[in-house]
Amino acid sequence: MSDLSNIKKIRSGSLRVEQVVGRIPFTLIMVILLLLVAWWTNSYVQELTREWVNRLGFAPRDFWFLRWERLILSALVTSGGVTVWFALGMVAFTSGVAEWKKGTLRAALTFWGVHLVTLVLEGLIF
Repeated sequence: MSDLSNIKKIRSGSLRVEQVVGRIPFTLIMVILLLLVAWWTNSYVQELTREWVNRLGFAPRDFWFLRWERLILSALVTSGGVTVWFALGMVAFTSGVAEWKKGTLRAALTFWGVHLVTLVLEGLIF
């Protein structure tokens, strides 16, 4: 029932920016971080250079060499170019909807949980 009332508020324009920002802070932080990393690495306009991939990217062997900071960084790094904008849109949409419906803590735990489990499994398989 509350989902319908929120849709009506959005359509009528009675939902203010402050309310939206208050409902999806995790999503907004992730989008800002993705944009900052894309700007920092210049990957928003071109493919990520090999140097940046080696510095920030995740490879299965990194897990075994205890380069665990890359587990976190890999969530913010894409191959660059069009992929940056696709990733940005997907994070904004999927995290935004999840956070709007289930709350910030649940959305953040789900995002990071799925990301980390995927990388650990990749490290174990490859």
